[in-house]
Amino acid sequence: MRNTHYAYNLLCYSEGYLKMQMTGLISVKPYFQVALLSCVPSK
Repeated sequence: MRNTHYAYNLLCYSEGYLKMQMTGLISVKPYFQVALLSCVPSK
């Protein structure tokens, strides 16, 4: 279970990083906001 969760997070952060690259955001703060929006499952 833990490995699956880690892989999911890794994939998720990679997606967030790609979004950051595409939008051209270099600052760290927007990246974490995007990552949080992408990764936190909506309840």
